[in-house]
Amino acid sequence: MTINFDDLRHRPILDISTATTIGRVEHLVIDPSDSSVQALTIGKAQDNATVLPWSGINAIGPDAVTVDTPGQLRAPESELEQRATSGDVDPIGKMVLSDDGDHHGTLRDLVIDTDSGSITELLVGDRTLPGRALMGVGDYAAIIDQDQLGG
Repeated sequence: MTINFDDLRHRPILDISTATTIGRVEHLVIDPSDSSVQALTIGKAQDNATVLPWSGINAIGPDAVTVDTPGQLRAPESELEQRATSGDVDPIGKMVLSDDGDHHGTLRDLVIDTDSGSITELLVGDRTLPGRALMGVGDYAAIIDQDQLGG
């Protein structure tokens, strides 16, 4: 199953051991080396525990993201996680440039495989590009591999 990040953002995160909401999805921590989401960042979390590793997700349902225990949340451990938590490297709304400098539009959304966290598609303007084309995301733009676009 896949989900658009736009549909996942602001979705509550539910601790199924206590049936309580422990936060809401805010941003993504993206590993461009394998075009995947490493973690979700959480708004309004307790004790600076604002990162939910993808491996800590129990399920992504239509109404909530579930975790087995609130212990799945942790503080940011890397510069990338800190930047993602603040929204600095949020890819949505960023200009999309290819590695050879061509402008391809604005990144509207990402399509994510709910089991693996793989980014399967990039929705850029009115085009759908393969997720594997994503090379990096910075505060200015998302960079894609021109060779992955075909044709």
